[in-house]
Amino acid sequence: MSFSGWGIGGWADMNGRICLLFLCLGILGGDGWGKDGASDSIWIREVRLPSLPAEGMRREWCLKPQQAYTLEAFQECCRQDSLALLRWVQGQGYWFARVRLYWDSGQGRMEYVVEPGDPVRIGELTVTCLPDSPASLGAMLQAMGTAKVGAVASQGLLEALLDSLVLALSRVGYPDARADLSDVRLVGQSAKVSVHVWRGDAARADTILFPGAEQTRWSFLQRWAGISKRDILADSVLYAIQRRLGYLPWLEVVEIPRRQRLSDGRWAAVVPLRERSATSLEGLVGYTPPAQGGGGWSGMIETQLRNLFGTGRLFLLRWYRAASAIQEIGIQYEEPLPPMLLVRGRYEMRQRDTVATETLWEAGLRWIGALSSLWQ
Repeated sequence: MSFSGWGIGGWADMNGRICLLFLCLGILGGDGWGKDGASDSIWIREVRLPSLPAEGMRREWCLKPQQAYTLEAFQECCRQDSLALLRWVQGQGYWFARVRLYWDSGQGRMEYVVEPGDPVRIGELTVTCLPDSPASLGAMLQAMGTAKVGAVASQGLLEALLDSLVLALSRVGYPDARADLSDVRLVGQSAKVSVHVWRGDAARADTILFPGAEQTRWSFLQRWAGISKRDILADSVLYAIQRRLGYLPWLEVVEIPRRQRLSDGRWAAVVPLRERSATSLEGLVGYTPPAQGGGGWSGMIETQLRNLFGTGRLFLLRWYRAASAIQEIGIQYEEPLPPMLLVRGRYEMRQRDTVATETLWEAGLRWIGALSSLWQ
């Protein structure tokens, strides 16, 4: 039986996605060859396929060894298998690939041979962002496209580029973005590719949610987060919220903040929190009987009230006494002024041998993170 096949491939625009055009496999004529010499079936003893990389085609081949086929079924299986093989090779960037079939009727062996030809490389790639976008955003997307110039114009590479463009827009606060191929043209041995990107509406901070916060007031947390009510929820904004809340010692951000669309269509920044214990009391007190004028009460007491009334305020009281030799008293108070300042006041008194007394007063401001606009 004489049998041959051929294929040509190209690219076309179909709904903005990659599409392969091909012509493949012509049965030029031949005789059936049965297992026992019968003419109504063709017995396949062996099928030889070209070696493919590990990440190559994964499909069930139609033509299988050790099986008999009618002439019509044999022709259909050869068409399906060669077509699938050709499409896969062309998808790797070899647009002019050919698949040849060699049939050895005496041995019952079918062999597929791939002639890939030269790969087609990307000669020009243009990315257009719709609707009109800030110049910096358009420049970022175009730079991602320009980086692919010179690469083999494979289907996987172009689809990965579309995915990366959508991901990049999502990271800067446009989660509804989409990207499609608008035009692919062959110019000589290189491809001219045009990509259209629709960024969609921005995800803005209509509200902010703090699941897990039970003691801390929501109004305090939203001001401490330091974003305005209509800020775009880019990844950088969410990371800034996580960093700022990390300054509060009684809170732990248990997950990376995320954006979430609410049932009414608004967007929210969701910041899952875990509150640590904010109140502590430690102490030990003893009494030493007087001996030749000495003795008295000794011990240490320290109490700490963090997040007082759920507002982030701190009150610290410390008392230490060693009989009549040393006595120390310390008081500290902190008042947060979100989203940027922490006011601290401290008083300490030290007394030695009841005759020498030292007193310390301290007041100061602590700058927390970068200056941010108040929640409006």
